[in-house]
Amino acid sequence: MPELKDIKEYPLHNLRREYSFVPHLKCIGFSDEHRTPRIQPILDNEITFRLGTSKREQVLQVDGKVYRAAAPCFLVKRAGQRVETLEIQLTSGIYFHYSQEEFDKLRAGGLTDSMVLCGLPDAGGLRALYRRLRELAQHCEEPGVVDQIDLLGLEMLQEALLLRQFGSENYVPEEESRIRCAVNWVNLHFMDEMSTEQLARRFHFSLRTFLRRWAATGLPTPAKYIFDLRMQEARRLLLGTDLPVYRIARMLHYRDSAWFCAVFRKYFDQTPLQLRHTR
Repeated sequence: MPELKDIKEYPLHNLRREYSFVPHLKCIGFSDEHRTPRIQPILDNEITFRLGTSKREQVLQVDGKVYRAAAPCFLVKRAGQRVETLEIQLTSGIYFHYSQEEFDKLRAGGLTDSMVLCGLPDAGGLRALYRRLRELAQHCEEPGVVDQIDLLGLEMLQEALLLRQFGSENYVPEEESRIRCAVNWVNLHFMDEMSTEQLARRFHFSLRTFLRRWAATGLPTPAKYIFDLRMQEARRLLLGTDLPVYRIARMLHYRDSAWFCAVFRKYFDQTPLQLRHTR
């Protein structure tokens, strides 16, 4: 049997997190098509998603019990288990490793011990998350990126659990899932400079399709949505900090503070200083 190959793994356990809202990943890995080893002693808690299109069943024996599922599916391996592949085949996917402490947080959140090899509906939303994680993993050492990876890893597991519980009738089409990811990304990064065209490319849309799908959410246009978020952030900074107006203007990408003040006054019907004096 050929040795494992085409696997790319990114250690994350030593990277600095900005926040601790979600379980921290120990590492993330991606496997293109390769042969899985016949017997695997499991050293780390691992969650693997197999997102191939083959409908051939995968057959595993975990601690003596046989499990079967066709892709797409997810597999939960727990430290200390012995996993034997009964039908060896080519497979591809993504996997996450968690320390015991972080894995226990997933168990507290609803990941039960009965979940081992679990089949899923054809879930394009999971594939969109996979693509985003693969892109982010290449930049995992940049500030804040590992936090996004932790969050998207948890989102991937949560979506899989919901699909397993409620079935494919509640399946969200891939394009809709990508739009949701785009909205979530904007909510976190609205202070970054970005154009609508850049946002569309980031989530693998043509500009026309992106605008059409975005409009279907009922939100204002992307430009207006970002503008509204920035205006609310400007208001928060004026009321909650002592930053000078020109600094806030620069943070919101206004090179001219006078222009920022004019825009702010039109939006809130008062100038930045008038608002600050209401504290």
